[in-house]
Amino acid sequence: MIHAKKELDLLRSYRRLMRGEKGRSGLLHHFLTPAAACLLVCVLIWGVLLMMNSSLSSLTDDINDWLLDPAVTQQYSEAADRQQYNDSLVQALGQVQALTDALATYPQVDSALISRIGAAGGAEVSMALTGYDADTGALRFDAQSTSVIDIPGYVLKLQSLGLFRKVDYTGYTYEDGMYVLSLNCILQGKETAE
Repeated sequence: MIHAKKELDLLRSYRRLMRGEKGRSGLLHHFLTPAAACLLVCVLIWGVLLMMNSSLSSLTDDINDWLLDPAVTQQYSEAADRQQYNDSLVQALGQVQALTDALATYPQVDSALISRIGAAGGAEVSMALTGYDADTGALRFDAQSTSVIDIPGYVLKLQSLGLFRKVDYTGYTYEDGMYVLSLNCILQGKETAE
């Protein structure tokens, strides 16, 4: 048998072996590096969100503590009471203004108005004012005469003055030699008169 010497080249085997492991580690490195980078970015984002959440939670706790402070609660209660009082004053002021505006539409109840009403009865009928309701414009008066009053004629004369929207009467009574006719007349406002 022939013994042939076989040379072992360990350096070449080592290089081949190293090239194969580099290929495997390069492949492993190729897949693990992006995954590790993505994991690192996610951990950083998570950390930033935790810090922001902690900051907002602290701010929310401070605001809640302020809101629950008895001094602040008392101030809020006083402010709410004042606002309610203000609202009621504004409403009352609006009602007063509306009433004032409504009253401004009625004719002025003065001696000139009374003399115009008195003139409607002529010389034989006198009148005496018994009441005036400024809210409704209702003027109450009694027409008096020594002779029987022609009620329909007198009411027509009052309506023809253009002062009243409505003329109501209850009939007449006879007292101490005088016939008395009680009238309730609603004054006509300027809007309805025009």
